[in-house]
Parts: sequence; structure tokens; C-alpha cells
Amino acid sequence: MIACCGEPVDVDLDTIKAACVIDYPRDKFRVIVLDDGQSKTIEDEIGKLRKLYPNLFYSARGAHVTKHSKAANINHGIRYVESLEGGPSAFCAVLDVDMIVMPHWLRSTIPHLLQEPNLAMTSIPQYFYNIRNGDPLDQSIDDICDMTIVLQDMLRSALCTGSGWVARREAIQDIGGIPTEYIQEDVATSALLHAKGWEVAYVWEPLQWGLVPNTFVDHVKQWKRWTSGLLSSISLVKDPRLAHLGTGDRLAHAVPALALTSPVFTLTCSPLLVIAILVSGRPFVHWNSPQQFHHILLLSTLQLLTTWISGFLASMVIDRTTPFWPSHRHLYLAPYKSMAILELALPAGSNFASTGGSKDGTREVEARASGSRIRMLKTVICNYGAWLHLSVILCLLWAIGASLRISSFAAELNNQTLVERMLARLAWPQIPGHQLPPIIYTAALIYVTSFIVVPILNRRPAGAKTGRVEDEKSDLQPVRSNGARKKSKSETTIEVKINGRVYKSKDPHMNWIENGQHVLRTLLLGLPSPKSNLWSLLTLSINVLLVLGVLDVVYRGPMFYQSYDISFVRVGFVSDTSAKILVREPNVTQVPIYFSYRGAPGSGVDDAWKSAGQVYWLSKETDFTTTFTIKQLRPLTSYQYAVSNNQTGFFTTGPPAGQMVPSRRKFAFLTSSCIKPRFPYNPFSHPLTIPGLKNLAKWIPELHPSFMLFLGDFIYIDVPHRFGSDAETYRREYRQVYSSPDWPAVSESLPWLHVIDDHEIANDWDQRTADPYPAATDPWNIYHASLNPPPVLPNASYFQFTQGPASFFLMDTRRYRSPEYPALARSPGKTMLGEAQLSSLLAFLKRDEPTGVKWKFVVSSIPFTRNWRLNSADTWANYLHERRIILEAMWDVGLRGDGIGVVVLSGDRHEFAATAFPPPKDGKWPLSATVHEFSTSPLSMFYLPVRSYWEVPGEDEVEEVCIKYAPDGNSKFGAVELEEVMGGEQGLLRFRLFIDGVESWDYVLMTPPAVGGGGRGKDAIWG
Repeated sequence: MIACCGEPVDVDLDTIKAACVIDYPRDKFRVIVLDDGQSKTIEDEIGKLRKLYPNLFYSARGAHVTKHSKAANINHGIRYVESLEGGPSAFCAVLDVDMIVMPHWLRSTIPHLLQEPNLAMTSIPQYFYNIRNGDPLDQSIDDICDMTIVLQDMLRSALCTGSGWVARREAIQDIGGIPTEYIQEDVATSALLHAKGWEVAYVWEPLQWGLVPNTFVDHVKQWKRWTSGLLSSISLVKDPRLAHLGTGDRLAHAVPALALTSPVFTLTCSPLLVIAILVSGRPFVHWNSPQQFHHILLLSTLQLLTTWISGFLASMVIDRTTPFWPSHRHLYLAPYKSMAILELALPAGSNFASTGGSKDGTREVEARASGSRIRMLKTVICNYGAWLHLSVILCLLWAIGASLRISSFAAELNNQTLVERMLARLAWPQIPGHQLPPIIYTAALIYVTSFIVVPILNRRPAGAKTGRVEDEKSDLQPVRSNGARKKSKSETTIEVKINGRVYKSKDPHMNWIENGQHVLRTLLLGLPSPKSNLWSLLTLSINVLLVLGVLDVVYRGPMFYQSYDISFVRVGFVSDTSAKILVREPNVTQVPIYFSYRGAPGSGVDDAWKSAGQVYWLSKETDFTTTFTIKQLRPLTSYQYAVSNNQTGFFTTGPPAGQMVPSRRKFAFLTSSCIKPRFPYNPFSHPLTIPGLKNLAKWIPELHPSFMLFLGDFIYIDVPHRFGSDAETYRREYRQVYSSPDWPAVSESLPWLHVIDDHEIANDWDQRTADPYPAATDPWNIYHASLNPPPVLPNASYFQFTQGPASFFLMDTRRYRSPEYPALARSPGKTMLGEAQLSSLLAFLKRDEPTGVKWKFVVSSIPFTRNWRLNSADTWANYLHERRIILEAMWDVGLRGDGIGVVVLSGDRHEFAATAFPPPKDGKWPLSATVHEFSTSPLSMFYLPVRSYWEVPGEDEVEEVCIKYAPDGNSKFGAVELEEVMGGEQGLLRFRLFIDGVESWDYVLMTPPAVGGGGRGKDAIWG
């Protein structure tokens, strides 16, 4: 049913046509236009549309229409369908005439009603498609649809949203139809349904899009009507249909209306009160002592933080960001809402007519069409009460100027400083913020202000013979010992005389003061010392330095070391016959770029320079980079390269598939993840220093690794502060790592291969290719993907290659994954890899390997185990169905008898853990098919102060056995060394863990036996 009444014909037809073409069987629904406007045009247009949509009908109530037009119109429609062929259906739905539904509207709402017999109605949020850029009038009601009603639904008290609802006809009849005695019929309908024992559900999906008023006049009229409707719903408490409910239950239906309307008069009067207080010279905040001022500031901070916490908890519950500040429409609409309430309270209030009807709205539209901003402002200000806002703004500016006059401060400067007085009169701190740095800045501002503006440093301890105590001796008597005998210092008491009456108590501070313990309290808590100005200044200085350290770590690197002019060369994937090398050169005078290479001295290869190509132009499109690929190289050979911009370096080709490095009879590579410059923080270090790279550089000469497998979080775009979401901001973060003074030592002779993870996009990313993914992957493709091994499929972001005794599959766990919620971890349709990548991985595990290849490595940016219990929704623990498919394919490798072992390498957790995945005990797989995972991070970042990994035996059919857990350490990396044993029949893997530059643990694995037969025979040989 579409209820209309004199709206523009094109608006009516848009909604009608959208309803007719929804994705639902045509013979299972009817569209009924209920026209209270009795428009001949609408009736004719529907007659034409019926030729295409025979399930479309038109009905009008007649000449007499009551004021409750929408509710009565809907009731008329409910009765009207009884006269149609086939009679009434079990369900009915209602649309506002300016709301266009999505094609899957009914498919998303009807199933809830079918599954829950006690569910009377499903309602959906209202979104709008004609809101102007920036939403200057704050016409969006997302704060209501995306937070308030969501929370109400979680409490099983959802409201009808007025349009787009689908109801059970039986339930509507049970409450006697849509109530017509209330202006806000949707709120009343919800209340009556709940009172009858029915439930209302909120389907939180964008299923309808509508129009907001396109003029200020009509916007105000709409909110006045909503305010009047909400206020009228308070009378539900005395509705006879709720008489069987208790007093508390009846009042509960009035609470939302009271909560939304009660602040209206306060908001209306508050600007006037502010002006009056400013002009009078009185402060907004009063205190009688420096201690009170200090406490008030701290309480203000607490109030601010609790507001943040409240919004944060709401965000956690609904899994959606919530605004910190209330919508500004509450303030500028407050006068109009007050008018609506007063009009409703008048004897004829129920028949009120909003000021500024269609005539005023037409004037505004005409003024806007003229292109004259002055005419438009004049129309809004003069014709519809906006002169009140303008007057308040002008008076407020004048009042601020009056309060700032130097003469107004002079009378009180003997007791209050200028800053102190301005805090009390003009700028009581309420500073918004959404992350930890703004909270730190706010707390620091309040702390320093309270420390400086209050004369704490000039205050003397109680009992002093000079200062304020002596000046106020008529009110406060000095400290003295009471009684005949001498009391200990800890028993010293004070006497306070107030209005002639003496109050005695022990001084809780004297023991601190006299025993010197105030020093410890001052330094640890940041409180002023009651005895020493020196200690007070020292603790103030410490806290100021800490805040300056925050500013330094947050802003100095990004602001002053953007590394735009950096010129460098780095080596990427080096196979046995080729090498990829990236060059960055922003200096146009160095273009064209010529690239040459030769056999390194002593390599046994011709040392004459050979050209590998040239580039005649580098542009901002690729951040002034280009990639050279050198081919037809000799395996296991050292080469030197040179670039015409005076960059040079060396690389060594890898062994062919199935072979070891002859000189060492082993094959080694490194693995880690997570880099953040300047952590741990050192104020005297270079802003781009990466301490973990120093630890890595120390071990590279000894380990002789062929490459580094870096498993994501090469940058932290959102820690501790996101400076933007554009491609240039992401590019700068990459350049800063390459500009680090510690980078050359780990890249001059070590190729780096990469997978992507969340902090290279946004924390816990699960939105596939939505913004900011395109901007985030721009530099990742430039600096990393271009140097990786070839992708498995064209334009894919997952890679595979074989080198020496191992094959590798580098997964992308971000681009293709399903959202973490709402699907359950074991849902068959929930995917981490996507269909194509999963198929490629399974094919990789199933394929035969060249002779000599003993290991398959599956590389994941996130942990494969679910033993990490903190934020496990971001890991494979939340995608268990797909993980089981992969695990079985891994166990099948050990079952085949090829003598190949499977190992998972992962990162992300800022901790280390080694986990074994033995196959089910009674399954077809041998124990030798056990899969092992080594999860290593961070390379240079913080470690978690709480323990987040633990094994739960018997949790599932799939056991996950903890081999080693090492959480501590800001720098961790692993070295994987592969060797041959038993005449080459089996392979040996040695994993070596390095924490903060020291080797702390190692572990040895053997490949399954290369024999056929069943699991018992394999286990006998392997054991």
C-alpha cells in the first residue's frame, strides 16, 4: 500500500513503478495506491500502468478526509483489499510515497515473518538520495536508523519506522487497525503491538531510499510534525489498550518521546542564557579555592572521557562507528520544536498548522532558482524565522567581545589570572577526538592548564604562618596539637572554624608531607607537591615532555620526512635464471635511466657490463619508479647491477628446483611481518629509524638467506594516526620505510617478497575492494607486487614459485574475503580466499613437484591456528569451513607418499607461536601428515602485554597443539633452513627464532616418508 496525498506526480510514479518491479513473484503481491488527494492525473496514470502491471490498483476514500490521513488511509487500504479478487493476504506492507524500495525488499523482510510466528512486523531504516553535499542542514537521520533503533532492536523493543514496514495482517487486526488518534501513528502502532505480546523486528539493511525536503521551510515543517507526533505519543500511558500493563511498562512507551522532546526548551533557551551570562560578567563555572578548580577540571575530563566510552561501547555493540557529538540539528531546530510543542498544548493544538507552508517553500525554491544567494538567505531569514538564529549569533559575538574587554578582567585579576578567567567564561574545554592521541592532547591541555592557572606553586601547606591561611584566619584556624600530651606527627589534627563552629579531623596529608612521601606521590601521579615547588615543577615537566614525545612520534616523521625526493634501488624476486629490480628516481635531470649488469668479480661469469634496458620517462603515476627484469642468468651465481643515477648493488640467483646451495648443502630464507618506524620510541633516534632492521642486519651474513618472506603490515597507515586515505598518503608511508637509515643494510643483498595485510589498507580489513582499497593498493602494487614472483592468474594478488627444495604459495587474505560478520565461522558460503584463489591453492597442494622438492610452504598474512583468542574474528578462526577444506588438502599431501611436508608461515599477531595440526585420530591420514605453522611477528613493533594464545584440548575434531609460544619481544624473525638427510629420501627443516637480535629457540621437522601404503605403515617409518 502506497499512501499519497497531493504530492508531485513524478514522485508518486517513481515510488509506484519501483514497487511494481520488485523481485518477487508477480502473482504473490498487489500494489495498491491509496490516494487521499483524489488526483485525476494519478488515477489516469495508474490506468495506463495496469496494462503492464495487472497487480496494480487504485483507491480513494472520497471527498471527506480526516486530519489523521495516513493512518486512516492505511486502514482504508486494509479494508479495501477484502473486495479484491482473491481477498486479503496474510501480510501487508506500507510505503511512503517518496520512498523507493530496493528490488529485494520483500525477499529480505518476509522470511523473518515466516520463521517467527510471534513476529508482527519488520521495519527497515530510512535513507535518502537527495541530501546535499556535506548535509548542511543535517537532514540525514542515520544516527536514529543506524544506532538508536538498532540498540532498541537488540533489546527486543524495535519501533516501526513509518515506511517500508511489512506486517502480519492478523497482528494489525489484533490492535484494531493502525491507531488514528495519534499524530505519530508508527510509534503508537509499535507500542500497541508490543502491548499485545507481538514482536517488532528491525531489518538493518538499506532497502529503501527517499527524499528529504528540498527547502529549509519544509524541512522545519517536517521536524515540527515529528516533534508534535512524538509528544502526543506520551498519552499512550493512559490508552485503555495498555491498561493491562503495569505502570512501568506503560511508562516505558513514553520514555523515548520524553527523551527526545525534553531537551528542546533547554536548547532553545541556552544560547540566550549564554549571552546573558557573558554580558553580566559572571562566570559559567564557579569555584571557591584552587583545589576546587583543579577538581572541576579533572571532573570535566572524566565527563568527556565517559562520553567517548559511551559512544565507543555503542559502536562495539552495533559494529558501526557512532558520532561523538550529538547532531547539530538538535540545536538549530530547537526553537521550531518548542513552537510545535506550544502549538500542541493550545486548546486547538491538535489542529495546528505549521508556519511557512507551501507558499514560503515555493518562495525559497524560486529564490534558489534565481541563483542569488542574497535573495535565498533573505527568504529564509525573513519568511521563516531564521532571523532568530542570525540575531543569536550576532548577540553572541557582541557578548564575547564585551566579556573580553580588558576592563572587565581588571577587578578580579588579583585572585584569578587572565587564562583562568577565560576558561571559566569563554572556553571551558570540551575537545572532541576519536583516537588515543586526541585524548592525550585533551587530558594534557586540561592538566597543564589546571597546573598553571591555579596558584598551586605559591600555595603553602596548612599551618603556615604566611600566605592565604593567615589572611583567612578568621575562617580557618592554624594546625595545632590537641590534648595535654604531645601527639605523634601522624596524629596531628586540624581545626576548621566555619560560622563559629569548630570542626576537628586528622590531616590526611601531614604524614605524606613530614615523611617525605609526597615526593613519590608527586612524581608518580603528577599531582602538585604540597611542600616543594621544585618537585611540582619536576612532575609538570615530566608530563609535558611525555606529551611532547607523543607529538614527536605522531607528527615529526610524517610531516618533516615525507621522503618525496628519495632515490633508491631494491631487488625483488630472484629466480635461478632471472631477477626483478625496482628503481625510483624523482630527479628529472637523471632521466633517461640506463640499467646494466655483469657477473660479480670472482663469480666465474663474464664481468663485461651488459645493458638490461633503459627508461626515458618516469612519472608521478608510478611514483617515479620503474622495474627492470634481467633474464637468461646462470643459477647460483652472483651478479652486480648498476644504474645511471649512481646506484649499484649485488644479487645472487637461486638454485634450480630441487637443488640445494652446493657450498652449504642447505637452502635458507627469512620470515617475519609488521614494521613501524621508531618503535620502541627513542626521542634521540632518527624519526624513520626501525630498530628491528638492525637486529635483522646483524644475522644476514651468518644465515645466508636467499630472500625475506615479509608477511604483511609493511606500513601502519592508521597507527597511531591516519593522515589521509588517498594514494599519496599511502605512498608516503612506503617511501618512509625505504628512507629509513636502517633499510639499506637489510636490502642491499637480500631480496624481499611480500603479501598484503590489513594495516596496509585499514585495520581488520574485510571489505574487499571498497574504498580505501584502491588507494591503498596503488603503492603496494608499485613497490611490492611488481617485484613479487609471477601471480597465479593475471591481475591476481596471490603468487606461487618454486626455488631449491621448496614450493611456495603466497595467499592474499584481504582482497577476496567475506565480511567477518554476520556469517558464522563454519558457514559454507564464508570465504577467506575467494573461489579462484582457493582453487589455485588446492591445485598447488595437489600437484606433483619436481624431484628434490621436499616442502610446500603456504604463506598467510594472518594466523592459520585459532589458538589466538584475542580478535580471532580477523584470523582463520572465523573461516573454519574453508580452513578445514585446506587442512584436508594439506593432509592429503602426506597421505600420497611423495615425501613432501607442508608448512604454514604466518604473521600479524605481534607474537610468536609454533602450532601442529595433526590429522584426526581415526581418519585416513597418517600422523606423519601433520601440518605445522610458524607464526612470527613483529619485525619491529610492540608486543602484546597480555597473553592471547592458548590451546583448548578437545575443542574440535581438529587438534591444534602448541609447540612453542613466545609472546615477548619487540623484534622477532624466523630463519627457515632446509637440508637433505637419509641420502636425499627425506628433507629436514630447522626453524630458528630470533627475538630482539638473539637466537632464542629452534625446532626440527622431518618430511613424511616417501613410501606408499596406508597410514600405519607410513607412521612406522616416520616415527
